[in-house]
Amino acid sequence: MGAILGILLIEHVIDVIQELLPGFEGTCTEAEDFDAEADAVALEDAIGRGRIDDDVVNDILPNRSNAQRQEIQEQFMSLFGESLYDRVDSRVRRDRLRHVIKGMLLTPKQYDARCLNQAMKGIGSSDDDVICEILCARPNGYLEELKEVYEERYGNALMDDIQDNCRREFERFMIAILCCAREEGLDAIDEDQAAEDAQELFDAGEDRWFFTDESVFTRICARRSWMQIRLINAKYQEISEDYDLLGAIENEVNGDLKRAYKSIVRMALDPAYYFARNAHKALKGLGTDDDALQRAIIFTSEWGLQTIKEKYEESFGSSLADDIDGDCCGDYKDMLLAIVK
Repeated sequence: MGAILGILLIEHVIDVIQELLPGFEGTCTEAEDFDAEADAVALEDAIGRGRIDDDVVNDILPNRSNAQRQEIQEQFMSLFGESLYDRVDSRVRRDRLRHVIKGMLLTPKQYDARCLNQAMKGIGSSDDDVICEILCARPNGYLEELKEVYEERYGNALMDDIQDNCRREFERFMIAILCCAREEGLDAIDEDQAAEDAQELFDAGEDRWFFTDESVFTRICARRSWMQIRLINAKYQEISEDYDLLGAIENEVNGDLKRAYKSIVRMALDPAYYFARNAHKALKGLGTDDDALQRAIIFTSEWGLQTIKEKYEESFGSSLADDIDGDCCGDYKDMLLAIVK
């Protein structure tokens, strides 16, 4: 029953995201002639006491849907009396490979919850880039379920951990997002309201002599639908002589809060670019940000990665697979490439 409920929740999450982002396609699709027991046995052999058989792992996990991977885990438990996730945690010694495999075994909400928890290790400190990357790009229903999963897994309310670890206006913005009051649906698109909001944003930032009124940006960015924010951006350009909404935020807001507002606007304007940009940022420069790269690939693998990698090549002039091949190495690289395809 637990696996069935988990599969239904996964399908609900995918339906919500696909409704939000119509036409997006993933790379990890449902396998035909699926045999969860056979896959569980094969993975037990592959993740044994000696060397990990990467070919078997790469052949199975990236070529199953998330729901099928949950079935494999239930079969693994019933066959071997141990969690497959725990087996990977104890047997796979190479950190980056272990993190990718474990990420593929989690549901999307479990994966996001783990990333958020890791971003808030220790009281009073947080990786705000991770927090805003996740919370600024998830719909209301998903966030409601994410809060439940987070508290179930880590014993604390997600809102409480945000309040304990984040700071001032950034904290208030993240809490506003977690209230899940964002308008959704075609009924939320209102041209007159967009014009009013654009004027209010202009008055709160670019047109003020001293100090941006960040509460206006927080209210509008946390409450308006992504489609409405796209319309607000167009109306803003009609008012301002110099900037679109991203440019206004760049010039009027500072620090983590600026990055969070811009994440919302980028998600509204072009969600494929939003996720492609996250992957590119992780790969560019000296050294790869492996955690960010894994988030960009694992979370989108089932519902959007095919579309996102096309946007990546269009935007940055090289393929995501080629950049991974050039920046990563060994079995870790092979696993990522098996997901990206």
